[in-house]
Amino acid sequence: MRNRTHNKILEKTYRVYLIPIVMAVVILPLLVLYRQVENPLAGIGWGNDSPLIGDIFLCIKKEFMYVIFGVLLFFMLSFWLLHRKIFAVPKYFILLGGYLLLAILSSIVGVDSWTSWHGAIEMMQPVMVIVAYITLFYFTYIVIRGETNRQEEMLRFLNRIFLVLALVLSVIGILQMLHYDYLDCQWVKELLGMTSMQLKARGRAILTLYHADYVGSMMVLLIPMCCAGALHESSRVWRILYIVAAIGNVVCLFGAQSRSGIIALLCSAFVVLLMRIITDKKRRLKMIVALAGGVVAFCGIFLFINQVQNQKLSKRVLHRTSIDADLSGFSSVETNKQEVRMEKNGNILRATWYKDGDSYRFQLQDDTGKTLSYTEDKEVDLTSQKKETLAKAIVGTPIYRVDDERYQGIYFQANSFFGAEKRYDGITFFCGNRGWFFTKQKGKYKYVNQMGRFDDCVATADAFPKSWYPFASYRGYAWSKTIPLLSGTLVWGAGPDTFEQFFPNNDYAAKAVCDLDNVIYNRPHNWFLQMASETGVLSALLIIAFLLIYIVKMFRENAKEVNDNKEYSASLTRMVLKYGCFTAIIAYLMISMANDSMVVVAPVFWTILGIGYALLQQPKINVRKMKKNQKKC
Repeated sequence: MRNRTHNKILEKTYRVYLIPIVMAVVILPLLVLYRQVENPLAGIGWGNDSPLIGDIFLCIKKEFMYVIFGVLLFFMLSFWLLHRKIFAVPKYFILLGGYLLLAILSSIVGVDSWTSWHGAIEMMQPVMVIVAYITLFYFTYIVIRGETNRQEEMLRFLNRIFLVLALVLSVIGILQMLHYDYLDCQWVKELLGMTSMQLKARGRAILTLYHADYVGSMMVLLIPMCCAGALHESSRVWRILYIVAAIGNVVCLFGAQSRSGIIALLCSAFVVLLMRIITDKKRRLKMIVALAGGVVAFCGIFLFINQVQNQKLSKRVLHRTSIDADLSGFSSVETNKQEVRMEKNGNILRATWYKDGDSYRFQLQDDTGKTLSYTEDKEVDLTSQKKETLAKAIVGTPIYRVDDERYQGIYFQANSFFGAEKRYDGITFFCGNRGWFFTKQKGKYKYVNQMGRFDDCVATADAFPKSWYPFASYRGYAWSKTIPLLSGTLVWGAGPDTFEQFFPNNDYAAKAVCDLDNVIYNRPHNWFLQMASETGVLSALLIIAFLLIYIVKMFRENAKEVNDNKEYSASLTRMVLKYGCFTAIIAYLMISMANDSMVVVAPVFWTILGIGYALLQQPKINVRKMKKNQKKC
């Protein structure tokens, strides 16, 4: 009796190996705790001026990721001491090693090593968190590949880990949609130390994932895993739980109003179902019927959530939420010691001035150095433009216009800005729907932005026309400004978590096109551009190559199943999970075109990728032995 009990315990030792995976998949995404952290960029003209910034989602998750990394190292050291084959991996895994090496080098030689190692305020994905991601992937892979005898049991248990997260997030998301968010409870706020913290995006479900955009990223990972669980589970109770979790996650996806998540999930599901329809001829009709039923259910949930949210879901998903680009103003503005340099319709206006007693002397030139004349305009009304600047003018101060027709629509006026009980005199230029106030500080021309801080104006290159800026909720602007900068990060990048300093946040003329003056871009809203800028273009290519290898191998695995004389066989659990992982990974890569990698979701992706890679090579079976056994039966 004791031997039987002992054997049963030994049979389930694989569950101990999954402890760090449980920590990464179930515990980490749910952690919420108030932290007040130092702002290393306080005082920068375009940045947040507060020396301390509060956070409840990211800091605690970053800290817990370090704990997970320590546990992973402990288990891997134990495996090595027990002589397990932790280094028996495919040669193309060296691509990940190259990526890690470039990430570490970028953190050392980048623009801000301190931030790269400690984490930025609104990202919290420093270099050691990236190392932890890859270690988590590697650990997941070697554990599944190493447990050949109990692999099916382990995979079933592993998928139930995702089920737990899916169910918990479903409850939180549904309660948020019904305006019963536990984070709004006073006793919870006091417990977490967040009584003075105001949550973002309250009109959309954010769960415990920092922002609604990352709800979409999480749901496209969990929904396929829940569907896979519902297909391979034999127990009715477990099937019902998986179905409930999948429906709850779809509700969360719609509650977050994630357009990119909805598109990514539908596209990936269609690709995988098409693969299976081509492969499995016997069940082709059933899969087509199931596809039709899924589409009907998906649309039904969409309509229901849309009604609950008072048509906000349909307005966001089906209609454009961004305004058109305003191209009537300056196309570029630059400040330096010598002058203020403005461009409109391809024509450069160079301006300087000095104060002569109580009056100003202006000098305007074109790009060739030709002096331009100006005259007073008593009829122009710039009331609306003056609202866009913090500077004020004394009543009766004349407004001038440039006489040259090339600069039609440009006006200027002597103004003053009052800040910190001090007066700063300067000139306001008006163009389009905006006013630009410039003054001299320490012998250099400075711009006073809408936050009342002095800053330099820069002009940077664009990858796309300015009319494309509003694309995908102004992601077009972030992409357009990021891509030209990648020529400086070909080998190594600016450093993990330093995108805020890498990006031209003081290109105010470009921001003004879409009224983004007060927006600070600390991420490019694209995982691949994030890697290319922070850890280098080469590192991004290495990761893309690694992911392409997985996709190509998956297509080859699917093609092998078409062959009637195949020598490969897989259990239902393996096969369903293989396609579930593939669906989740494809969907995540699609949504990553519009979202960044962040500690709130990325560990779940790397875990699923580890499972997906481990399931690629199905175990060979002895076909002759199988036929003999069939004859005996």
